[in-house]
Order: sequence, then C-alpha cells, then structure tokens
Amino acid sequence: MEIDPEMERLYMPSRWVVRVPPEDSVPLHVRVTMAESERVRREEQGSLGVRYGRQEGDWLDMFNEQGEGQVVTYISGGYWKDLSGELSAYPVSPLVRAGHSVAVVNYTRTPAQALQDMQDQVVRASAWLVSWAQERGKKVYLMGHSAGSHLAAMILSSTWYDGLPRAKRQVIGGVIHLSGVFHLPPLLRTSVAVPGLGLDSSTAQGCSPAHVDNLTMITRSGQHLVVMVVTGEHDSPTFQQQGDQYSAALAAAGLTVLRTVEKAEDHFSLVEKLADGNYRLTQDILRLVDGVYK
Repeated sequence: MEIDPEMERLYMPSRWVVRVPPEDSVPLHVRVTMAESERVRREEQGSLGVRYGRQEGDWLDMFNEQGEGQVVTYISGGYWKDLSGELSAYPVSPLVRAGHSVAVVNYTRTPAQALQDMQDQVVRASAWLVSWAQERGKKVYLMGHSAGSHLAAMILSSTWYDGLPRAKRQVIGGVIHLSGVFHLPPLLRTSVAVPGLGLDSSTAQGCSPAHVDNLTMITRSGQHLVVMVVTGEHDSPTFQQQGDQYSAALAAAGLTVLRTVEKAEDHFSLVEKLADGNYRLTQDILRLVDGVYK
C-alpha cells in the first residue's frame, strides 16, 4: 500500500513538535532519555536483566524490589522498531522515591519479530510480574508510551488476561496510557507499516485495542480498572482523537477513565519529564498508583 502524505504527517509525532525544530525532536528525545536511563541503572537499587521468559529478549529491570508500595510496569514506545528496555528507565526515580517497585520491560522490536509476537512477549512479562506481585501482596499498574501504550492495552485484550482466575486478575489495578495509538488500520498508509511488522488489513484490526472484540476482552471480566489516558497539547490531532475515542469506549463499558491533555507538552516531552517528581503528570500517576482514583 502506498504512503499517504497526510496520514504520514498525522502519525509522525515529530511533525507536531514546536519547542525544537521537528527534525531535532527524536534525537533530543533519545539523548535525554538515554542519559536519565543510564543514571537510573547506575544509581538506583535494583536487579538488571531479570528473565521473565525463555526467549533472548525476555528480560526486565526491576528497581526497588523491597519497596512497600505497588509495582509500576513501564513499556516504552518507538513504533515497535526503535528504542529498548535499556533506554527506558527514565520514569523510575520518582516512583521509587514514593516507595513503589518499578519494572522496565524489554521487548524485541521489528524486524526481529512481528507485532503479534511482541504482544505475546509483553504478555509473558505481565504473567511473570502478576505472579511476583501477588506473592508480595502488591498491585500491578501497567504504563506505556506511544507503541508501548498500545502493547499495554493489548495485554488486557489477551486470552491470558481473559483466562486469569479472579484473584490474579485483581492484581492488575490500572493502566496509564501516554500518547497511545489504539486504532492501527491508518498506519497501513504510513512508513510505520514496514514488512517485518506483519501489519496488514487483518492484523491491523486484530491488533487494535479500540476494536470491539478487544474492548470486550477487557470489559467482560467485570474487573474494575482505573485507566488514565494522556496526550500532550502538541500531539497530533489524530493522537488526540484516538485518545478521546478509546477513553469514551472504556468509560461506556463502566471503567473509571481519567482523560487529560498536558498543556505545552508534545509526544516526547510528555514522558521525558517523568524523571521530575514535581511534574504534574508524575504527581497524577503517583496518585493513581496510590489509589486516590477509584
């Protein structure tokens, strides 16, 4: 399928950044998040490279394992092809200072595997983390950025989640979506749909969190979840629209949904600032994990 220039513009977050020239936004994001992630991995107490499955890329970094709070699981983005778990520890420190454990999940990007395999991989991570948390009497909160937000949503639309015993399902307390993408068919008309991703008209529908079948998988269990859906003011109109539509669908199904737009933030600054404990979004996330929102 040919690239549609308008779809390409709408689904390329860098095109909407205003604080720096658009072409500088991704390199800047990598520099900022890499530097903070390296500091966290060097200075924060934790276990690096913990195995959650048998495949080569099945590992996570766990920080503050002895914390008395909950478990926040972070899944980074990169349109399923860029970044890695090693570069994604930047939200850790404020959560650790608040007493929570933080798991930064690595998953193998394309072209090494297709999108459906990535979904299976983060489900394996979630299964390991739910068992780990349940043994310690903790809740798990899933947090994802961009493509990582998509993967966090698909965890709850998986047959694994659907088949969990009630006691294990209740371990997952909520989901934090940061500039997520929830409807994938338009990506078929962009450069995101590289061959290795395995995205065609069928998989684009089946891998869309907003698809009715996937929404049903989340909601039919009767499990009460708190879902935060956040975009930046300078995210593109289509990211805003997808956030609005996904939020409305979840709210209509009876979930508690917190839909916010962070003023002056773009797709990248929205999460770069999570290293700051005084950042308003960081504070909102801490309130959610602390159970303030029911």
